[in-house]
Amino acid sequence: MMDAADIVDHISEGVQKALKTNQLFLGVEKFEFKNADIHPEYITTVKVAEQFIDPGLEIRLEAMMRKLRQQAVGMAGRHNKKKVGQLKRYKFGKDDRQRLDILVRRDDSLAPPLLVAEAKLGTKNHAGIKEDVKRVFRLLRMYQKAGALVEYNMYGAVIFHSMQVGEDPEDQKLRSWTLPQKIQDYLNKKSLAHPWLESKAGLICASKQKGDVSSYKEFYVDGSCEEIFAKDAFTLVPGLILLGNDPAISGVTF
Repeated sequence: MMDAADIVDHISEGVQKALKTNQLFLGVEKFEFKNADIHPEYITTVKVAEQFIDPGLEIRLEAMMRKLRQQAVGMAGRHNKKKVGQLKRYKFGKDDRQRLDILVRRDDSLAPPLLVAEAKLGTKNHAGIKEDVKRVFRLLRMYQKAGALVEYNMYGAVIFHSMQVGEDPEDQKLRSWTLPQKIQDYLNKKSLAHPWLESKAGLICASKQKGDVSSYKEFYVDGSCEEIFAKDAFTLVPGLILLGNDPAISGVTF
């Protein structure tokens, strides 16, 4: 049975593979002139989703959130009929067409999803990351109201990365900590009103990657040459905001 530690490991591995895939897409020549970065966003989404491939799981990308509402309403009909009306009022976006980057379902139609996840690029997109956290929490809350989290653990995740060019990894860790800490403070307040909610936000430091400075020699017609720096050093650290009803979440190692 997959637990909080497995979720963290799979996401970490997926972000690392996304970086490698991006480097392959750039090609050898372009990679000499460009710093590694995870772009576009769907590379991260696909590579993280791939880590959850398992015979007992069903994975969907860009899943319609209203489909999850329909499932939650059906569950409430079995567990908590008084909540059916409340759940039907859940809308996702003005036209109810918001999509979820990654949906991992158990092979059990009576169970809530194992994981709902959103992927953002970098820590600079503070507003986007916080909105994703709110959306993921809302999905968890919807299933909790339906009574579906009594027998099952459900996880929500918002995935991002911190990448700095030419900086020491320890300096980068300190500078990048501001965002996860703010998100953690926000979720701690949520937990006061929703005691079932467990959360942890931070950088997955064990999976940080560092690229060295590289250079090449430019030769001129007069026979002289010049060493040119083609790629600066970079440090990339995956980040994760993990939430759900599993008590092990708050103590899992990032």
